[in-house]
Amino acid sequence: MSTLSRDARVMKVTEKWVKTVVVDHEFCPFAERVLEAGSIAMRVLEQCTDEACCDAMLDELRGMDSDEAIETALLILINSHRDFEEYLDLVGHAESFLESNGYDDVYQLASFHPDYCFVDSSPDDAANYTNRSPFPMIHILRADSVEKAIEQHPDTMAIPERNIRVARELGVDTFKALLDQCWLDESGNRLEI
Repeated sequence: MSTLSRDARVMKVTEKWVKTVVVDHEFCPFAERVLEAGSIAMRVLEQCTDEACCDAMLDELRGMDSDEAIETALLILINSHRDFEEYLDLVGHAESFLESNGYDDVYQLASFHPDYCFVDSSPDDAANYTNRSPFPMIHILRADSVEKAIEQHPDTMAIPERNIRVARELGVDTFKALLDQCWLDESGNRLEI
């Protein structure tokens, strides 16, 4: 049994996913710099209603306002929003909350979920793994950092197409195995949450 706290185990699984799926497969060409700089804030939320999640998001936004070293933040939801449709409702609620609090020009949200499925995509399409994560998550990004990254990238419009192609070439089984590996500690033992 791991001596890490439950939240630390959740963050360890999440960080491993960012490294081995997002960064190693270049699904987000900007993630490696942020990961290496240690400028990702993570917060674990348990049994979270939409309202409680938005309150936690507001806390993170204020924290990012006061600390520019935090480039991005992940709200990691455990024991809630496991149903993808319910989760999409939360994302819509969070987007509205961002706008109603005057943050829509300052921050952007991205979404990740274990059962992520793009519109007009079948659940077994490997392309969905570009947004499939160990836990439901809301990803908060600084809008100005996104704009700078876009300016520096040769062709941001090609990123989604490239990601779909890579995911489909590697296949569902590869990504299932990668996600399973995220749950293992350095000794190969499964981290229980």
